[in-house]
Amino acid sequence: TIHGEAGPDLLTVEITDHAPAFNPLCTPDPDITLSLEKRETGGLGVYLIRRVTDTVEYRYELGKNILTLTKKK
Repeated sequence: TIHGEAGPDLLTVEITDHAPAFNPLCTPDPDITLSLEKRETGGLGVYLIRRVTDTVEYRYELGKNILTLTKKK
């Protein structure tokens, strides 16, 4: 489920799923200095989220992963 709210100064997006607990904030940033051939597949999505948002919060409640992203205007 994706829920968003936009205010005059802040955009908030909350992404919820019922998958096994997974905290994407615990994943290390990929080494973007390596060539594409030497990098492992995946890992750029979380990296991009960290770079384009102001805050990212994760919690696991009642069997759900909840990721909240905020971006200030």
